Amino acid sequence: MDIAALILLAAAGVVIYVKRRRMNEEMEELRSHLSK
Repeated sequence: MDIAALILLAAAGVVIYVKRRRMNEEMEELRSHLSK
């Protein structure tokens, strides 16, 4: 593995992690709205 590939993998992992967290937060907001 060269350094460029490792950097790309790390960047992709961070992007996916942030998107998942944002999706989870939106789902929690939707659930709280539906439960009212």
